Amino acid sequence: MKNLECKYFNICGGCSLLNVEYEKQSLRQLSKVLTTEFGKGFSRSNLSNMRQFYLTHKDVRTASGQLSWSHYCELHTISDEQKRSFYEKECINARW
Repeated sequence: MKNLECKYFNICGGCSLLNVEYEKQSLRQLSKVLTTEFGKGFSRSNLSNMRQFYLTHKDVRTASGQLSWSHYCELHTISDEQKRSFYEKECINARW
């Protein structure tokens, strides 16, 4: 897995613990803090994607280093785990 995805994975270990009621507000606040400290790349929507990535790939070794962050953001829109896994493999095999 690439460094960017590893960084996002580590950051969102904490994000995954957020209660659904507070998710939007918490992610908005977290976005401000991380952007101030680390710069661009920590918008609320991107943190939400990071959180989804963490929830889907709790074992970071299950994520492929052959896919970009954009691939994962698109794949996470597929709620069915089997379908998502199929398209993840297709992306890798077809080099999409």
